[in-house]
Amino acid sequence: MFRKLTYTMILFTSCAALQAGVFGPLEYGDSRKIVDEKLETSPLVVSTIEKTMFGRTGLNGVYKCTSKLAGLDYSLYFDWDEEGLLKEVVLRSEGIPSSEYTGQLKQSLADAVNFIGSMHGPPTYQAEYPPQKIVTEGMNQFSSLWTLENRQSLLCGVGMFEGKYCVSIRFTSDFIAPPKKK
Repeated sequence: MFRKLTYTMILFTSCAALQAGVFGPLEYGDSRKIVDEKLETSPLVVSTIEKTMFGRTGLNGVYKCTSKLAGLDYSLYFDWDEEGLLKEVVLRSEGIPSSEYTGQLKQSLADAVNFIGSMHGPPTYQAEYPPQKIVTEGMNQFSSLWTLENRQSLLCGVGMFEGKYCVSIRFTSDFIAPPKKK
């Protein structure tokens, strides 16, 4: 019973985080200062460094989700527009070794896509799981796309950073048109 309740609470927390605004309390157009203030008080994330170090490191990778999603820990990464306002949030999972590309990584991506689909419906566009050879260092290969309210987009796929693979979930204020069917 305790295990089922814990799973339900984690699922509820994750659902709330992925449904509200961009991620939890964040909204597109928030300034870096507002993003920092909102995350500092959010129960959805915890900082991995002392706040006094933010000026040296920036916010990317500093906040870690307090709940696992698809069995993995996630950190937050941000992109800003020309005026310094939030335009994108990426949740990047912990690193997974290349030996697990067709095992754990593929299953974790499928679980994440199913989880997101339970809240936003089926993807607007769904590609096949990408071959390992096309996912290279420093890039994401998104295979699932949802078009959200106000022509915003949500993408889910795999990436490679620091020699390990990850699941990446990208919330963007940009409209990303699905590829045309052949």
